[in-house]
Amino acid sequence: MIQGDVSIFLSALGARQGEPRLDQALSFVGGEPEIETFDDSEVEATYLTFADAGVEFLLKDGAVNTIFVFATTTDDQSAYSRSETLVQGVSFSDTPADLISTLGPPKRSTATYVLYTVEPGYVQFDFAGDALRLVAIMRHDIGE
Repeated sequence: MIQGDVSIFLSALGARQGEPRLDQALSFVGGEPEIETFDDSEVEATYLTFADAGVEFLLKDGAVNTIFVFATTTDDQSAYSRSETLVQGVSFSDTPADLISTLGPPKRSTATYVLYTVEPGYVQFDFAGDALRLVAIMRHDIGE
């Protein structure tokens, strides 16, 4: 079972702006996000980026679709500061093999990611080699 801060983010999946589930997740991250909206013919995508906290929310047509939690610092964003509490028992220094040893068999894994089903969505750990790059908390399994 996957537990930790990730449960706050999982509970926000599907929430719309102004709903308590999203407000709780935004308050948990803290600060004010940078907001960018992109509108194409099929979907409106809004990014709420907390670059200093290492978290980004993607809302599609106004509902939370994916939350990105960054495991590494880049020029654009910091790494998530509570790395040891995001997923209980998992460290940002874990390899894919370490992750599977701790969390058990995933729904799917490849050379670049490990995916788990966690109600009401999915948690995907993305790697560059053996280095964790980000954790995506998703409403839908994009690989299906």
